[in-house]
Amino acid sequence: MVVVTRDFGGVLLGAGGLVRAFSSSVSEALDQATIVRRRLLNTYSISTFHEQAGRLEYFLRDWLGANGGVFGNPTYTHRVQFEVSISPDLEPELNAQLASISAGAAHLTFERSAVVDSL
Repeated sequence: MVVVTRDFGGVLLGAGGLVRAFSSSVSEALDQATIVRRRLLNTYSISTFHEQAGRLEYFLRDWLGANGGVFGNPTYTHRVQFEVSISPDLEPELNAQLASISAGAAHLTFERSAVVDSL
């Protein structure tokens, strides 16, 4: 949506001139605009042991890259915790893949939902 306002209330431009001025303003604004993709992502945590962390991180980065997900910063304590954000409809697929590569040890734990803008 584009809104154009004018400060001058006179009639010097006439109806045609006014339309051309407004059209020109809209055209210039759209030429400079950036298209932003807005989508709903669910954020999940995945906790695993250090022994599995390298293989799991490699898998997650690859899978998320192919499916439009986001890989957050890992947290290393007595266990490794990954944070991933994906489209809600991809949760069953990623959970199944995690179970498969971790022999059932890794699974998604829902944290929050957010609308994310990306270019």
